[in-house]
This record gives sequence, structure tokens and C-alpha cells, in this order.
Amino acid sequence: MTHTVYIGSDHRFTLPNARDADGTYLNAATVTSEVKTTSGASLASPVTPSFAYTAASDGTYTAVLTAANTNQLTAGSRYRWWVTFNGGTNKTAILKLNLVALDRER
Repeated sequence: MTHTVYIGSDHRFTLPNARDADGTYLNAATVTSEVKTTSGASLASPVTPSFAYTAASDGTYTAVLTAANTNQLTAGSRYRWWVTFNGGTNKTAILKLNLVALDRER
């Protein structure tokens, strides 16, 4: 699945049910993220949105890809958003979200 993000706009992303390899919800993970090129290279101005845990949610985390973030992207280009949940030893999960950046036309 590819998520469309519009340059100059804010976008809220909710990632539910983060779990470790044993299926245990990651409710207290440290989450890091970075939007990279599809080949895995960092952008010239790194885009690193923060994810926050939603209380009592069984592993749900939310982040906002802000207008300042999307202004770093190029219209028509594809990106991969790497999200790493680190809940301690043997409690890590990595997600890669596919993005395409577009100009919003009216």
C-alpha cells in the first residue's frame, strides 16, 4: 500500500497494534522514524517525525508528518518511511511505509 502525502500539508498517521515477535503489544516502546528515498538514502534535510503512544491502546502510535516535513519532498517522487519500535531486548519491530509525494491541485 502506498500512502499519498501532499506537499505543504500536515498528515496524521496512526499505526495500531505494534507487537514484538511473540505477539506482545509494544505499549512502552521508544519509536524512531525517518523518511528516506526508496533506495534507503537519507534526505538532504532529514525528515524524522516523532511517534507518540496512545494511552491504553494496545500498541497504537500516532505521528504527524508536518507541512515542514512534506516541504522537504519532491512532487511525483516515492519515499519509504522507516519506523522502528524498540521495546527492549528481543522486543523490536520495524515497519516501512511507502509514500508518494504530490502537489495538491485545485
